[in-house]
Amino acid sequence: MVNPAAPTPWHHVLARLLFALFLCELGLFLIIYPWLDVWATNRFATFGGDTLASANFAGLWRRMWISPYFRGAISGLGFVNIYISLLEVFSMRRRHIPDDEESSGPDEAHGDSIE
Repeated sequence: MVNPAAPTPWHHVLARLLFALFLCELGLFLIIYPWLDVWATNRFATFGGDTLASANFAGLWRRMWISPYFRGAISGLGFVNIYISLLEVFSMRRRHIPDDEESSGPDEAHGDSIE
């Protein structure tokens, strides 16, 4: 059984902080990048087709890729990433028990000491 008052090892705290930092950076990237000019000229937006069917799909894909709705959806995923990173950081805060309650037994903490 794990003691809830035991301190968390430093490498667990560091791993959670790095994970939260990664999620925050990814979220910022996903919020900002779709609205830059380079979004419309990257590799995923500019592929062509060898056949008529793939050329039609490439045109449909291009229109969807530069659509403000699609860009907004990608930015929405960025906000979700930032929200999860904030949850991760705030979940690391834990409730501290005051020193006087730690040292006393359960009966003494509530004033029900046996004499």
